[in-house]
Amino acid sequence: MDQGYFTNDDYFKYLLEHCTDESAAAQGRVGGREMILDHLNRFSVPKGADLLEIGCGTGRVMEVLRSHYGVDVTGGDICEKAIGYIREQRPHFAGKAFVLPTGDWSCFADSSFGHLLFWGSFELLEPRTALAEAARVLRVGGRAMLSSVKNIAFREDDASAAAAAKAYREKRIPLYMTDVAAFEALLDFMGFVIEERAVFQFKDDAPQNRYVIDQGGDGRFAEAIYTIRKVRDVPAGKTVGRYLYSK
Repeated sequence: MDQGYFTNDDYFKYLLEHCTDESAAAQGRVGGREMILDHLNRFSVPKGADLLEIGCGTGRVMEVLRSHYGVDVTGGDICEKAIGYIREQRPHFAGKAFVLPTGDWSCFADSSFGHLLFWGSFELLEPRTALAEAARVLRVGGRAMLSSVKNIAFREDDASAAAAAKAYREKRIPLYMTDVAAFEALLDFMGFVIEERAVFQFKDDAPQNRYVIDQGGDGRFAEAIYTIRKVRDVPAGKTVGRYLYSK
């Protein structure tokens, strides 16, 4: 899928306008600081822990992790201007922010992090590639938060979800929607267990942070935030069904 959307000036301007440090409440479809804190509180990353954020944008969540939780944060993003912004405006992250080509995290060594965060970015990444790299860079016992996982089987009465999916296609914005059962089977295959699934039943629930903790039940919802833990390494070359894991 074309990733050029994330390298143009309009995308960087969008980040500067909507993904700001100051906003406590939601801005349109982008959740605010209160939402970030709510979910990070449940993620429970201990002070001094090492964490990698993929899709860090201009570093607003990196800043929260550092200042509010005392976490040692590294960030990566495909947008060069966003990483340049972090290095200039947040000098304490100057050596901790990296430009990552699509699906290429080779600058990070195997088993180099205890925690991993995709804040609002997981839907924009090919899930098998993202999870394979997550499994590689996380240590056994390490945890990851995946926000947000878009469900291909959204509710029939969710007009906003249908309209958003159509708009993504028309604007050629990369968006990966998941079959929940297949996705959760992929998590297991990649060596993860699900610790928690925070479910937003309707698309408009997400920016307002209206969710339920749902470990199963109705498979029709707009999106979810998964917290997962790596419990084993997966041998390179192992196949299960149509999935292939290779380093």
